[in-house]
Amino acid sequence: MNPAIRRLALIGGADSAAGLAVVVDVLRSGSFLCAAFSKGVDRVIAVDDLDAARRIAGTLPRSLLSGERGGLSVAGFDLSNSPVELGSKDLDGRTLVHTTSAGTQGLVRAVRAGAEPVVAGVFLNASAVARFISDRRAGEISIVCMGREGIETGQEDEAFGDYLEEILAGDPTPDPAPHLEKARRSRAAGMFLAGDRPGAPSEDLEFCLRADVFDIVPVVTGFLDGCPVLRPWRA
Repeated sequence: MNPAIRRLALIGGADSAAGLAVVVDVLRSGSFLCAAFSKGVDRVIAVDDLDAARRIAGTLPRSLLSGERGGLSVAGFDLSNSPVELGSKDLDGRTLVHTTSAGTQGLVRAVRAGAEPVVAGVFLNASAVARFISDRRAGEISIVCMGREGIETGQEDEAFGDYLEEILAGDPTPDPAPHLEKARRSRAAGMFLAGDRPGAPSEDLEFCLRADVFDIVPVVTGFLDGCPVLRPWRA
């Protein structure tokens, strides 16, 4: 029997997530998480507040602060929210304390709403997310598209939601091209096409808009200081 799928959006959608929740932030938080775990990061602590992120990182030796506000680097942080910029970093075994304008907001709120498990899903790990859902035999799925800062619908996130639904409907190899093209026409994509910004290199766009690159699913597995802790599940 196919699971019941609810399509939710933005902060309000995360606040009403139930069942297995897939929190979607294609550009870029979810894509950053996939890239970070592929680089050997041990765990990521998702935080919805800058001051809380700084405080938590201060209690964890060898942790790194990562994230953005308004899509840009945060002063004093070790890393931005750019998956491309992770390519030159040695992150094996490290803990990241990660806070962003939309993606981590959705993760935190979906957990608080009682959804379980809560995962991050993007184009890069779409098929792995579908396998995770199948493995869990979830009866209810909430696909939460976080959009721009959790307040404005993001066409790129909705495009991913459509792609994931195609896979879940029984087609294990749907064509991602139409969905990726829709994502490239989004407002968020246009900001990257306009050129590099601090902590947001234009190369992030093409990095994120690839389908089924990683077999990694970032999954909330516990809590630290009340914040969700994500670790990688591998398909």
